[in-house]
Amino acid sequence: MDQITINYNPEYIKMPKPWWRTRRFWVLAGIAFFVGYFAFHIGIAYNTIVVDKSDKGPWWGRVASILPFGKDDPEPTPDPNPVPEKEQDRLDILIFGIRGEDDLENGGLLADTIQVLSIDQKTKKTSIVSLPRDLFIKDVSGVSGKLNEIYSRGLARNAGFSLPKEIISKITGVYIDKIIVLDFDGFIGIIDEVGGVDITLEKEFREGEQWGYEFYLPAGENHLDSQQALYYVRSRYSTTDFDRSRRQQQVLLALKNKIVSLETLLNPIKVSGLISEFKNHIRTDIGILDSGNMIGLLKSISKTSPETYVISTDNLLNQEIVGGIYELNPKSGDYSQIKSLFSSILTDADAQ
Repeated sequence: MDQITINYNPEYIKMPKPWWRTRRFWVLAGIAFFVGYFAFHIGIAYNTIVVDKSDKGPWWGRVASILPFGKDDPEPTPDPNPVPEKEQDRLDILIFGIRGEDDLENGGLLADTIQVLSIDQKTKKTSIVSLPRDLFIKDVSGVSGKLNEIYSRGLARNAGFSLPKEIISKITGVYIDKIIVLDFDGFIGIIDEVGGVDITLEKEFREGEQWGYEFYLPAGENHLDSQQALYYVRSRYSTTDFDRSRRQQQVLLALKNKIVSLETLLNPIKVSGLISEFKNHIRTDIGILDSGNMIGLLKSISKTSPETYVISTDNLLNQEIVGGIYELNPKSGDYSQIKSLFSSILTDADAQ
């Protein structure tokens, strides 16, 4: 008998899937669901059309209005303090003076001075407006609190300089182009580099409590070293914050005059020292530090004294105690008067 060889290679026999697990079933089910869902809403729309006899446009527009897709998002509430448009041929710079990033425990990031420097780049006319640090802002760019907090708030939000620039732009109606943040060490270093500043006092100045001894300057001409200048601009016990703002403007202008003087500009050692201080102690979004054009910026300011203004309770603000906290609020209840002030300053500067 011949040997029979059987090569048996069994194959796995696949059973067919139940009908409810087939792809065709789920495709048809999806189509049926969509058609049914659409027909259901058409029915609702039809009933609505029958009941409402008023003229509301074609039926397909009314059908679309009740469907859950294709609707326009609701319009956002207009910002009562929008960011103003950038002004041509003007440069507006926000200047913050802070204690310093190395003194966070004592509020090193809170602004001790807040100034807005405006420069007409055609006529070189300038103005400096001081904003009080206790001015309370209410829900501006999502921030409520005192004005001296907005720099630290910007850092906390990882918003850098954009938040303080935006807030100041909104409450002043002036588009803030750039920002400069100077700490106390930088202030001292810059004044040391130029050999002090010269100011003229109409009356003597005394601060007997703040510094542990009586700090005194006589009426008339005074030459201040860096420490005297710092005490002069920071003294607050014997005078108001508004007086202090005026002193800060006075020293700022005296420092500008000293920096752009020939005595400084013709001395390469002083110029090099100033640029070093700018780099180490100034935070800014002006692309000037590497080339030393900070000096060029200061030279662009008119040699004539800029117009200076201090916003205070003598003009636009009321002082209040809210929850035991001292704060300043606009007399108008909004920022309209502050915006008008900045608008008039710019108009007057452009007209000159």
